[in-house]
Amino acid sequence: MKIPSQLKHITDVMQDFKKPWFICGGWAIDLFLAQITREHTDIDIGIFREDQQALRKYLHDWRLLKIINSEMSEWNEDEFLQPPVHEIKAVKDDATIEILLNNSNETHWLYRRDDSISYPKEQLIQYRDTIPYWPPEISLLYKTKETRPKDDQDFENVIGHLLSESKQWLKNAIKKAQPEHRWVSRL
Repeated sequence: MKIPSQLKHITDVMQDFKKPWFICGGWAIDLFLAQITREHTDIDIGIFREDQQALRKYLHDWRLLKIINSEMSEWNEDEFLQPPVHEIKAVKDDATIEILLNNSNETHWLYRRDDSISYPKEQLIQYRDTIPYWPPEISLLYKTKETRPKDDQDFENVIGHLLSESKQWLKNAIKKAQPEHRWVSRL
């Protein structure tokens, strides 16, 4: 897979960040598949919520905004972002990075909409070349809340490539989070 310039830019920005970070969403699916399957409008990266102050220090020369219910406001320097804040926007010159705060405990990533749904941290970050991304089943889980045509396309593109354990995890997670979702019967 030839790494697109947008992803290269993100990896260049984040290369010296000492905490875990990973590509999320549709780009994570494309990294998993090692091919670009559709047009993407943005790139989301994830970090663990407990690493937000390290990120703030790392991006000290960026304008940092917190997003609550689609409203942006300044992220104050000493403020630790708690739910319902799950998104940060970092802006510098013409560059924008969307950063998603992910909940976790010592051993597991926790789904922010239902923390009884978890994924082992040691399996969470995968790599395509040197680019970290989270498993496509997590991206698909998030896409079940308000599924759009591009989300269905992502599901179709990836479903035949998931290992049986990943399909089972996704099926169980969707059954808990969105039990009536149309993808359950396909898994």
